[in-house]
Amino acid sequence: LHTEKPATMGTSSRGGAPSRFKLGAAVFVVIVAVWLAWPQPDLKYEEEILPLARSFMGLEFTTSDQPLASLRVVVTGATSGIGLGLTKQLTNLGATVIALGRNPTKLANLQQSIGPNKIIPITVQLADLESVKQAAEEIINLGGGGVDVLINNAGIHYASTWLQWPSNSKPVTPQDYDLSFGINYLSHFLLTEKLVPLLQNSTHGTVLQITSSFHWTVDGEQLRSVDGQTPSMAQPGGPKSFFFRDQQAYAGSKLAQVLNMKSLHRKYGNSLRSKAICPCWVATNIAGEIFSLLLPLYAFPYDGYGIKSALTAILTVGEDEADYYTNSRITNLGDYIFPAFVRIHPIRDILGFFFAHVVMTVLQKTIAGTTQGSTSPE
Repeated sequence: LHTEKPATMGTSSRGGAPSRFKLGAAVFVVIVAVWLAWPQPDLKYEEEILPLARSFMGLEFTTSDQPLASLRVVVTGATSGIGLGLTKQLTNLGATVIALGRNPTKLANLQQSIGPNKIIPITVQLADLESVKQAAEEIINLGGGGVDVLINNAGIHYASTWLQWPSNSKPVTPQDYDLSFGINYLSHFLLTEKLVPLLQNSTHGTVLQITSSFHWTVDGEQLRSVDGQTPSMAQPGGPKSFFFRDQQAYAGSKLAQVLNMKSLHRKYGNSLRSKAICPCWVATNIAGEIFSLLLPLYAFPYDGYGIKSALTAILTVGEDEADYYTNSRITNLGDYIFPAFVRIHPIRDILGFFFAHVVMTVLQKTIAGTTQGSTSPE
């Protein structure tokens, strides 16, 4: 018996490791299966969005299914992603959408699919400020209703190369600004300034910036002008960073939009509502070709819950409204990546990238909830 005991123990030990591995693999498979099968949150169009729209127009005691019929809404990037989702839902609510896009064929198809009376297509190259100016003048000259809401939605992300050495190899705008900063911020700044008089003439005048909680990952230092020079964030090549330059370029442009929202508050007060939202991860093409194939697994649909924070921001008025909304119950990203001990750039960049691409990827569907949030300037 004494000689058999060690052999029995040895056999048990050798068999234990594979058993534990199989158990761990099975648990992992179950977790992934539950994650993939976790249902997407619902937009709740009938229960929440439609009643909000009625209340927004003072029609809360009616059964109107098109309460926004008297509104004109300008949407940039209206032919795809969040812009397309918003265009569809806003026209469902009765609004007329002035759809801005760079592809006239896609704009024509959009008008045909939704209806010629609901879509006013305007071709614009947002990278070119002269084209933006011409588009704004075309909107101003439309007549017959002005503009009630401006949604600054269109944007790009240098998604294909998130880790790079600093260089001036990035594409630039015709005015020689970094392309990401030019499209995401400068174009919308100019368009907003041109359309402010029309918006102020509306009793519902609203500017909505489609931003991102990623704006927490930069501190605004590269948005400053030093000795009268163009801020480094806007210069060809964008941020002068060793790591995560593309992430910083995107985050910096989104912070600029947030700061512009605050500026509009100060300049125009109660004569113009100015708001910003973070939609979280939405299944659009902004993440590049590879990531766009994966996004539907965990991101919100662009024509569903992905636009709920935007619709809520536009349609909420009175004591309940705020100037920043997000589709996640995590309302203050700074609590996680911006405390004093991680203000060193590389550490903050790494934490921001990890939080956005790992934590939010895993948890987004389980922590969904359109809530009022805070921005980094606060």
